[in-house]
Amino acid sequence: STPNHDTTDLPRVLLSRSNQQVCLLSFETRHHLAMLSGSSRRSLLTVFNSMSKKPAPVQVSSWQSTMSVRELSTTPFEDLGESPEDVLARHFSEEVDITPLDGAGRSSVSGVVATVFGSTGFVGRYVVNRLGRIGSQVMLPFRGEENSWRHLKVMGDLGQISARRFDIRNEDSIARAVEHSNVVINLLGRDWTTRNFTMDQVHHRAAELIARKSHEAGVIRLIHVGALGSDDCSPSDYMRTKALGEQAVLNAFPNATVLRPAPIFGAEDRLVIARAYMCRNMYMVPVLNPEARLQPLFVSDFATALMRCIEDSTTIGKSLDLAGPRAYTNAELTDAVAKLLNIEITKLPLTGMAAQIAAKIANLQINPFFTPDHVLSTAVDLTITDRQNNAIYDLGVEKPSTVEEEAYRFIAQFQMPKHRLLI
Repeated sequence: STPNHDTTDLPRVLLSRSNQQVCLLSFETRHHLAMLSGSSRRSLLTVFNSMSKKPAPVQVSSWQSTMSVRELSTTPFEDLGESPEDVLARHFSEEVDITPLDGAGRSSVSGVVATVFGSTGFVGRYVVNRLGRIGSQVMLPFRGEENSWRHLKVMGDLGQISARRFDIRNEDSIARAVEHSNVVINLLGRDWTTRNFTMDQVHHRAAELIARKSHEAGVIRLIHVGALGSDDCSPSDYMRTKALGEQAVLNAFPNATVLRPAPIFGAEDRLVIARAYMCRNMYMVPVLNPEARLQPLFVSDFATALMRCIEDSTTIGKSLDLAGPRAYTNAELTDAVAKLLNIEITKLPLTGMAAQIAAKIANLQINPFFTPDHVLSTAVDLTITDRQNNAIYDLGVEKPSTVEEEAYRFIAQFQMPKHRLLI
């Protein structure tokens, strides 16, 4: 099905390309179009067919040099052939080129109208930046104050980044957030239960509701972010609810793409930053489950892979596991962070009951470094042993970054003064 959208209040859209004519397209009349490149026409059709109140059958293959500009501009879209169902089927069967033309970047038109749930979080800012730099229109649902998303507004061209309030328990607010989009990305996640939301509400119920409303709105691409190692039988609430959410999304939206990344690290993470803080400020550094292994994935690499999923039709309906290039034990990762800081540390290995007691004490803080559930979720190996099963290499990332290659840039604030480079 296709969305039923009211376009009476939509402004006329200005599309331009260097060395080409300028096109003023009226969404109300839908009868006049000037000469654009093939990629621009495909991008325009993506927006047009997803936003029209009565989707017009349009055939891209007929827009060739055999039709003059005068003939094209005076020919109704209804006379060009191809049904709305064929248009949607073509989107599912062909790869979509979302690369900006002529280096226009944020001032180009990618054809992507995306709603990004969880955009104000750690990973969200990187995904919004990638969408903005190719000229996408981005809707940012948020539940906090206005300042929570203001830093994202500059990541796109003027007027391309907008936001609206939503509540994961309110179906109407979610439906309004996705009603004009052709791409929906769900990055919602929570490391612990709060007095407002449980992990089941965030990872499972909200994910199912977003998938269902996206399907009802006629969204073309839904990308849901789960977690590597998620298991519906796991003793960890985080891993169990993540698995339930992934299953619910695929049931409600069979053409969704589910990405299951390993623990992600970056400048605002809770993986490397937490270790750097403890190495700098604690006499003995607690290490949960020191022998358990993980394969950290750099946040920029993950954003690159997610963007590839939007245009790669082979990812439709699949669950893909992603991880970084190197596996560490928890103890080795702590040592790697300490080495980058030039700090000698004494590790305090914690397993079993000792880890649970330490986690309960740490959980008394407002933003704890680890929780009792974190002890359970980190007790299993979060790695991909076979490179062929690591989808990061198939999604545009030829050489994923390791912790040693990237972390030094954002943990320098935790270095001892004598080790800082003074200029």
